Amino acid sequence: MFVPHFAHPDHIPHIAIHEAGLLISGFLFSLALLGYNKTKLRRMLFSTAAFATLTVAQGVYLFSELNMSPTHVIDYFSTNEIFGILIVIMTMLFALGVFYNPRTSRDL
Repeated sequence: MFVPHFAHPDHIPHIAIHEAGLLISGFLFSLALLGYNKTKLRRMLFSTAAFATLTVAQGVYLFSELNMSPTHVIDYFSTNEIFGILIVIMTMLFALGVFYNPRTSRDL
């Protein structure tokens, strides 16, 4: 999905934010699905559905950005960009909270 944006490199950080969100949410979706298959807890289905929704939303957004015109100006301090960055940060913090195990982690 990066290839259409090589002609206008100002958009690469914008797309990288959404690519990171897609990769992280896809990874967490697969882990939540594996967790549900192992535990059969209904609440794991909510996590699976949440991460599936986020993965689909990031994919749809990236697909819609393929037709962005090269003259389109991205303001990295606009509400939409800050919202995208915060969604990625929230997903990463959630992953840290889920994967943090105090018995095995000495650094955190």
